Amino acid sequence: MNPTEIYILIQSLMTFIIVTDIFYERIIQNKLMKRLILRRKLVERDRPPGEGKKTNLILPKIGLENNER
Repeated sequence: MNPTEIYILIQSLMTFIIVTDIFYERIIQNKLMKRLILRRKLVERDRPPGEGKKTNLILPKIGLENNER
């Protein structure tokens, strides 16, 4: 292989890696966001009626007993 072919091969591999990385990142991000939105809806549904709606809630407080909230 001459240097030009090696350069083209390396550029092709780098382009492939970048494109697949972006593709998988979008897939993972979409699935993750759907799960976070679903979890937030479940937490808001299970909240006691006295508490107001919190707009910045992302994840529930894990590991706290009922009397520690």
